[in-house]
Amino acid sequence: MLKIVWGTFAFPWMYRAEFFRAVGAPLAVLIAATLLWEAGAYSGTPGFARGLSYTFYLFAFSWLAIRCHRLVLLGSDEATPPWSARATKSIGIYLATMAGMWSVGVFLVLILASIVIAIFGSRYVPSGSGPPPFDPDVQTAVDRASRAATVVALYFAARLCPLLPAIALEERWDPLAAWRISRGNGWRLFAVVFLLPMTFNFTMTLFGSADPGGLRIAVLVIVSTLLTSLGVVSMSLSYRELAEPPAPPPTPPPG
Repeated sequence: MLKIVWGTFAFPWMYRAEFFRAVGAPLAVLIAATLLWEAGAYSGTPGFARGLSYTFYLFAFSWLAIRCHRLVLLGSDEATPPWSARATKSIGIYLATMAGMWSVGVFLVLILASIVIAIFGSRYVPSGSGPPPFDPDVQTAVDRASRAATVVALYFAARLCPLLPAIALEERWDPLAAWRISRGNGWRLFAVVFLLPMTFNFTMTLFGSADPGGLRIAVLVIVSTLLTSLGVVSMSLSYRELAEPPAPPPTPPPG
């Protein structure tokens, strides 16, 4: 795992010209989409418009991720293919797959948290007695169950994450194959794919917690977007490690 973490930072630096040539355009669009989202959060934009801006964000992220995956896994010559119907289809499949994984994760969290709460946190309330009073112990159980369920959901998502680089390489959409090649590495993928980006986001949250102004928000958005691209690099490197065929056994000496 340390190899992946090191490569996450070393690869963009060692190949910085190729990296920015491949992801420069989608990176600029992603920064613009993030600024639109942040502007909507501060100005009270209606929910429909914010939903459109978030869809625009996901499109930009999918575009960036595909180019980043292709750069790491195929090289600079294949990172920026000409825009075509195939490229648009890949972005659409990538975006839909992320949305599907997120939806399944939310559903899983709700189911697991509900089961835990039903077993350990529910209490009998007589009919007609009105809503039960607030109980801090029950709320604590709800919070703990939600956190535990979130970890389980992220683990399953991490096991399926190899599906995303495969989409970028235009391989067959096969969740079972992604699940198979990640066997035995689920928690490592959890750390690389989720904990590392979460650390980036937490660091940026600390810098932006003191009621930042417009200029500071813009700088934070640019830096956080660059860190987001590093998260895609880590996923690509993880996929390369998992998808590479094992080395053949050594040839026995003659005689």
